[in-house]
Amino acid sequence: MLAFRQAWLVQPTPIKFGKKEDEDSLLMQGARMIDVFVDQFKPGEVVAVEEPFTCHLADGLPPLVGHIDLISIEKGKDGKERLVLTDFKTSARRPSVDSLDNEQLCLYSIGALRTGMLAQFPHDLALRYIYATKTKTPEVIEMEVEPSHQDGIQLIEKARQCWRGMSQQICYPNHGWQCSGCGYQKLCKQWPNLPKPDKEA
Repeated sequence: MLAFRQAWLVQPTPIKFGKKEDEDSLLMQGARMIDVFVDQFKPGEVVAVEEPFTCHLADGLPPLVGHIDLISIEKGKDGKERLVLTDFKTSARRPSVDSLDNEQLCLYSIGALRTGMLAQFPHDLALRYIYATKTKTPEVIEMEVEPSHQDGIQLIEKARQCWRGMSQQICYPNHGWQCSGCGYQKLCKQWPNLPKPDKEA
């Protein structure tokens, strides 16, 4: 809790609180979430924390760069040890299976494979999210995902299409829940009459 409060106090930019939020209420909520997380989350053998990786994703694309939150060796329900790649998330409500997005963990697995990380361990691979909820009574929820080979193919093709659009400066508004905190609201409102990019930038 002390580390959490210290990190809070050294924020480089002012915090924009919601209508029903203030510093005290969020500090209390953060403290409850941390207490529950420490009490309920018990990883197995920790291999790495915030493990960086860079790898080739596909021809014509920039390198895939990322950090895997946690790599550990843990026993599955069948008693066999597995190499587990974990991503930690917070959620305003209890996540559901239908809301899971396996793309991030799919990229983790591609990165771990192509950097030779998986070859170092004689274990099957498992991918999971660990959610800490921001509910009145916080919970820690573990949800595993199993991306298929086809999911990986589609993900790489999505990246290829997105990179092609970015390279050709094709952009358009993508309205959603994230808009209220987005730094590009002004540009979205000007679209499609956007200012020309500064070539010297």
